[in-house]
Amino acid sequence: MAIIRHAYAQRWGFFDGRWHQLDARDRTFHFMTLAILYNGVAVPIYFMNLEKKGISNQEERIQLLEEASKLFNLEGKILLADREYAGQKFIKYLEDNGFKYVLR
Repeated sequence: MAIIRHAYAQRWGFFDGRWHQLDARDRTFHFMTLAILYNGVAVPIYFMNLEKKGISNQEERIQLLEEASKLFNLEGKILLADREYAGQKFIKYLEDNGFKYVLR
């Protein structure tokens, strides 16, 4: 896990993931990332390496937001994410914790 602090966090937050296989030994890196919009650029503020192929599960998404919320005030942020991040448990978590969200 890593963080980048940024004093100029805007209203929009972005949730995304990307995985890479680096070599023939099948070392896999899957970074699930939370970013903010600053001057038209998504700036990562928190990420987790899931160390697996495929998409994240709902528990991993909730864990990322809970850990990031301990370091950053995410109140009032609108979370933008692809439809792969939909899931009843995750949506309930967002609503129960005051997150606004847009799934595309």
